Amino acid sequence: MKTFKEHLITERYVNLIAKDKRKEEYADQIYDLLQKAYAKIGGIHGNGFKSREDMIKNIPFWKFEVKDNKILAVIMYKDKGGRKSVAVATNGTPAGKVSLARMMRDDVMQGRSYSEKSGAALGFIKKNLSPDVFDATVMSYKDAQKILDDPIRPAPKDDEEYKRHPELRGRLYQREIGGAWHTKALLGEVGKSIK
Repeated sequence: MKTFKEHLITERYVNLIAKDKRKEEYADQIYDLLQKAYAKIGGIHGNGFKSREDMIKNIPFWKFEVKDNKILAVIMYKDKGGRKSVAVATNGTPAGKVSLARMMRDDVMQGRSYSEKSGAALGFIKKNLSPDVFDATVMSYKDAQKILDDPIRPAPKDDEEYKRHPELRGRLYQREIGGAWHTKALLGEVGKSIK
């Protein structure tokens, strides 16, 4: 069994901001995790994820947990009206899922950031927050319109996310990303700068 000191050495959270040189060290591993995480929905879209180099240049804040030099989970943030989570991934292990749940829960519970969630990520955060906290943190459609830079439209009633999350009716919206409309919910707290 590992001692507490050994545990601290092999497992830790890492925050890389702006032009931190350590991004080069972790970029390949993080980029691969993100590619795998978003493969089922046609890949990861948006500015900052076209390549490893694009990610280093355009994603200013990386938060992840690493154990024995392997990344368990990662959250990527941009500064858009505050600290906005723009992508998440795990290494697929139970420990990775626990790590991501902890980071996402802390973001919401401590008011650190906001994010748009859809699909598996929306289901994941919903599962890992108490129903009352989840309900309280998801913003209204009207608030989403005020906060987001891009045009949005209400999610149609025949949409899968609309059917899957009946408690979010009136709060789900669609936004065009990479030429396709994606149904999302906006949650968290805006205005918290990365800096």
